Amino acid sequence: MLKNLLFLIFIIATAINFSFSEKDKPTYMFEIAHYVFENANNQTYKIRYMSDKLEIEGFLIKPRYIEPNTKLPLIIYNRGGNCDFGAIEYKQLMFMNKLAGNGYVVMASQYRGNLTSEGQDEFGGSDINDIIQLTNLAKKMKFVDTNNIGSIGISRGGLMSLILSKKTDVIKTHVCIGAPTDLFKSIAERPIMYSDVYQLLIGDTLSNRQEYVKRSPIYWAKEINEPILLLHGGDDLNVNVSQAKNLIDSLNIYNKKSSLQIFEGGNHGLSSHMDKRDSLIVDWFNKHLKN
Repeated sequence: MLKNLLFLIFIIATAINFSFSEKDKPTYMFEIAHYVFENANNQTYKIRYMSDKLEIEGFLIKPRYIEPNTKLPLIIYNRGGNCDFGAIEYKQLMFMNKLAGNGYVVMASQYRGNLTSEGQDEFGGSDINDIIQLTNLAKKMKFVDTNNIGSIGISRGGLMSLILSKKTDVIKTHVCIGAPTDLFKSIAERPIMYSDVYQLLIGDTLSNRQEYVKRSPIYWAKEINEPILLLHGGDDLNVNVSQAKNLIDSLNIYNKKSSLQIFEGGNHGLSSHMDKRDSLIVDWFNKHLKN
């Protein structure tokens, strides 16, 4: 809550021309002062936009200086957590600024169903449309190369990236960090996720089994068509590394372009190996979005 208040203190209005039509433009766009992130080379915007008739909060980060007629590739950052837990705040925006500093535009959604966005969090249901709508907004931005879009997500965000691979061909590659790939296995390994999250947002497993399958990429690895980079900590206590291993085995069966990097002693989200993690991420996106 305190960090959210700090964001409000440092928000300033901006009048940048993004070439939106009245129909497509966000309902508002504000620039967060660059000194909040100690990065004068980027511009960080908080936006609100419409998705399935719901008003959703999101973010846009871009290099401050882009050469005329230059289009930069886009990375979509998918947050982890659920409802208000894991909402994008200072730490996530710092990471997004780091990505943008490597010559990318970065966008992110808070998803529906929390203090900042309307609707109900569905943990990989209709809320996937909140991410897809970002790609539609990007098409209206003259500085975005919408032929080169990638996504990255940590934990639940990695799952959202994998679902995106099934739902749309607009995104060329996905990076998933500590992502759950089998919700049934997650329930067995960590029952509190079922009682406190899944049952509330998805429903019970008996009446809604198919909804759990839809959110478990291990069951539809054949439908994942873009190159996938899986990064996972060997000591991840939230999502066991076996979930990443099982998915990579399934992807290999179908000859999918994928790679798995396991970090020995790594935690959930790999904050324990941040420099190596971030270097691999940037190298992967440079390979797939800039070459």
